[in-house]
Amino acid sequence: MSEIDRRINAAIGRLERLATKMPTAIDALLDERRKIDGWGSGGGVRVQHSAELTPTEAPVDRRLDIDRRIANLFDELDAIRKIARNVEADCDRYIAVTTPVLEEPKPRCDGGIGRTGYLEWGDPGCVNIPESYRKQCSKCRKAEDRWLVAHGERRHIGNDV
Repeated sequence: MSEIDRRINAAIGRLERLATKMPTAIDALLDERRKIDGWGSGGGVRVQHSAELTPTEAPVDRRLDIDRRIANLFDELDAIRKIARNVEADCDRYIAVTTPVLEEPKPRCDGGIGRTGYLEWGDPGCVNIPESYRKQCSKCRKAEDRWLVAHGERRHIGNDV
């Protein structure tokens, strides 16, 4: 086993352990947060001019601290994911393999939705590619033309109907 294989296996093992520990840690933090009593044990409201937190402020501060720790765990997990992505991009660049650029999806036939008589001739599942200047493929366009001619909304033109 090469040095790189040992390092990759060690990283994978660390991530597998992290996959089981992180949800448990977050659950423990949330349980700790739920147990914090939000009300001070002191009587009424009193004004305090010191740096100490009041009995009401202290639980809020502890809750915020737990929320910050949970957010920090998620931020660290995102950082790990980004580091792995960057290492993968570096490797692709070094071996001259570019990440495929996704092309813009080709338009699909709208199946005639919203057009006259659509409920009788339309095909909502049509996935044919339409002509560049239309929203319908030739099959759906011909079906629409046939329906329009049959119902007297368009006169017959040419042989393709």
